[in-house]
Amino acid sequence: MTGSRTMSLVSSLLFGLAAFCWTVAGETSNPQLSSSELPSDVLDNCTGTCAEEVEYRSRWVGRTAQGDLFVVGRSGCTPANCTYWLVEKGVSSVNMLLELNGAFTLHPFAGRYPAVDVRTRSEEEGVTYLRFEWNGEKYNRTATRRVYEVNGVECGTREECRAAAEHALKAHQVDRALRIWQRVDGVSWI
Repeated sequence: MTGSRTMSLVSSLLFGLAAFCWTVAGETSNPQLSSSELPSDVLDNCTGTCAEEVEYRSRWVGRTAQGDLFVVGRSGCTPANCTYWLVEKGVSSVNMLLELNGAFTLHPFAGRYPAVDVRTRSEEEGVTYLRFEWNGEKYNRTATRRVYEVNGVECGTREECRAAAEHALKAHQVDRALRIWQRVDGVSWI
């Protein structure tokens, strides 16, 4: 009984010592990024009285060899409606790595920097999907995919939408086929 009690005490002391050394080295379990530390790339996006009134919030994403990654955005915004930024806080500087305009998803990657998918939507252009990946120095766009939306539903690329229109026509859904052709090809039917 005394052996297990001694082992428990030694384990607790070792864990406490490791936690103390971790904290002394400047590591925390919850890294923070304050608004005063934000890079000018982020702050310059809002000028004049706007800059004084805007509050930013940050969410820690992960650790890199140079520091910590954060997603930063204005308080009260949703990803689809406001600009967000992927920011890296290092020992001596804070750098904006990527501007995120639209809804976005971060994907853990084999490296320390996540791959990023951004989805933007416009009435004229439809929906655009962009993928960004870290190349060792900066984020590069590695893929772009444009899809069409008809009545709030994505039908795919131009070719996929044309196939969907043909399928709808064969299924006697003339209304749907016409809406797809109008949206994708700009064909106007009377």
